[in-house]
Amino acid sequence: MAHFLVVGLGNPGKQYANTWHNLGALALKKIESINQTLHQEVKKQSNFILLQPKNFMNLSGIDVQQYCEKYKIPPENVIVLCDDIYIERGKIKVSKCNGDGGHNGLRSITQTLMSNAYTKIRIGAKPLDINQKGNTADYVLSQIDSNMEEILQEAAEKALELIS
Repeated sequence: MAHFLVVGLGNPGKQYANTWHNLGALALKKIESINQTLHQEVKKQSNFILLQPKNFMNLSGIDVQQYCEKYKIPPENVIVLCDDIYIERGKIKVSKCNGDGGHNGLRSITQTLMSNAYTKIRIGAKPLDINQKGNTADYVLSQIDSNMEEILQEAAEKALELIS
C-alpha cells in the first residue's frame, strides 16, 4: 500500500508542456525517469504514487483528493511539486503547513483536502526582468529556459529523499 502521494502540478495539453507553470509536472517526469516507470501517467510504487492531475491548475485539488481518498493517504503524506514566481530561478524551497502563496494549484489542493499540512516543493520561476511579471498569466504560460534541467533534477531528488 502506498504511503505517499507525489503530485506534479501543471496544465494538460502540449501547448503548456514546457511552460513555467508546468515545472512541477516536469519535475515529476524526472522522478518517473529516475524510477524507470515512464509508461503510465500514474504509477503505483512500493511506497508512493506519482500523480499529474488531468485537470487544469486551478482544479488540481480534485484529482489529489480522489487519490488521497482511494489510497487512504493523509494530507501530511502528500508532496506537491510546483512553480513559484517569487523564488529565484535555480532555487528550490521545501515547506510544509504554510499558505498557497497565491498559487492557484496549491489553493485548490488546500481547499479540497481542507488542510495545508502537505509538503510543497516550490521550484523557482521568478522572471529575470521585473517588467516581465506585469502579466503573471502570460509569463507563467511562456516557454521555460533550456537551462532548467538541472534544477528539475534537483527537485525530483528532493521529493525522493522525502519519501525514502
